[in-house]
Amino acid sequence: MRGNLRDCPFTKILMAHETLWGEESDQVVHDLHRLTAAEQALFDELRDNRIRKGVRLEQERMGFQWVKAALGAASEHQQAKALIG
Repeated sequence: MRGNLRDCPFTKILMAHETLWGEESDQVVHDLHRLTAAEQALFDELRDNRIRKGVRLEQERMGFQWVKAALGAASEHQQAKALIG
């Protein structure tokens, strides 16, 4: 996994829940055009099976505190970008 992905909150959640991963049998392989750069980088890792073949993490299996923290971090990141840019 590329170094810049390790700081992505979504990557941290994915990796923290490795024991809950399943396998996606009908994997999306087309480009998704509305993702942020960090989301696109993680999607590319998943789509190209660089982490593991067909990684799937059901959101229902994740701890709510992880989701809350990731959303907060993403929101803070977007607010910081808006102030800079």
